[in-house]
Amino acid sequence: TALSEAEGSIWIGSQTELLRLTVDPRTSEALIANRATIAEGLPSGYVVDVRSWRGELWAATFEGLARMLPDGRWQAVELHPNLDTTPLSVLTVDTASHLWVGTDGGGAARISPAGFAQFNARDGLALRKVWAIVDDDQ
Repeated sequence: TALSEAEGSIWIGSQTELLRLTVDPRTSEALIANRATIAEGLPSGYVVDVRSWRGELWAATFEGLARMLPDGRWQAVELHPNLDTTPLSVLTVDTASHLWVGTDGGGAARISPAGFAQFNARDGLALRKVWAIVDDDQ
């Protein structure tokens, strides 16, 4: 469900786990370097997107957002009480270095060093389900 390249690795999210692949430079073979599940701190094994943001790796799962800690474990990140039970659908980093989170029913959220903002029907968002977020600097 997710594919992202970050820091020399290829990250693949599935409905059960998050895999990190490395490529053997001699054979060009992709090798599983590690696996992450709920046991490693992910809110859910169902990983829908992975992004590098501000030097950290972030994962959107069916049951919440998480960031990778320096020791390789994952830490759940609370977005907002309104979004606690809302499945996530996409992560995007914009040109202003904000992390955007699309949800499957709760609109979109923006995380920045200054704080958190949620966008939904009250803000003019026509749909509650957000499957893609595109940065248009025009």
